[in-house]
Amino acid sequence: MKNITVSCVLVFAWALSLTGCSSNEPEYSQKITQCIKEAREVARQKGGILFFENPVRICLDKSLQQQVLPAMSFVDSEGGQIALQNLERPLVIQILSNEYSHSIYEREHLNAMVAQYSDKIDFIFLTNREREISPMCSSKLYRAKSEKECTPFQYAKQAKLVYFNKDEVDTADDDLGYIINGLRATEFPTTYYINKDRTIFKLEVLEDIMVRSNIIFRNSPGKSDEEIARLSFEERVPEILAALVKHNN
Repeated sequence: MKNITVSCVLVFAWALSLTGCSSNEPEYSQKITQCIKEAREVARQKGGILFFENPVRICLDKSLQQQVLPAMSFVDSEGGQIALQNLERPLVIQILSNEYSHSIYEREHLNAMVAQYSDKIDFIFLTNREREISPMCSSKLYRAKSEKECTPFQYAKQAKLVYFNKDEVDTADDDLGYIINGLRATEFPTTYYINKDRTIFKLEVLEDIMVRSNIIFRNSPGKSDEEIARLSFEERVPEILAALVKHNN
């Protein structure tokens, strides 16, 4: 029961770590926060941990309909300006770090799909610069598990990479703050699927990954964590990307 136990502990811990809200917090961000709080209350009433239920998903799908992202802008890793005022194509923004395996797996699988959809969807990876590689890699005494562990991830050339750090998250009132406000943490995979008119098509959060992973493990208990992560991704994300493209045609 390793995967189920670890997964649900993560869901429970993340649900208790709501971030502070800025004075400029937009409506959609407030709705995200409210969904998290409501799901936490549902879990409390049912005993604290939900292995196979996802009340956050139900609330987000209902609450985020027609919610619009502000006209924001970012500076990518090469110094280029990314402006969301006039989107020509739908957009996927994934917030992630190198801190947890679930974030690493989601990043790798989505990155592999960028080329397939690069003529139909724009992609932005928003990542914590401080967690791009393990902090332990800076120690001469640390023996990495593999060369990959201490090597910055290679993102698809068609995607844009935007860095943030903890200080920016703590003080941001707009731009980065608009994306991060309402979320419980920036160390876990969170993905915005955005229409060309900047309305939110879908928001995927940690619970989507964990609950789907738990169901897969329950049905196939012999699979590795990495294999379960791949199956979880394949059962969720390709369908969302295809629906996003169809909706914006």
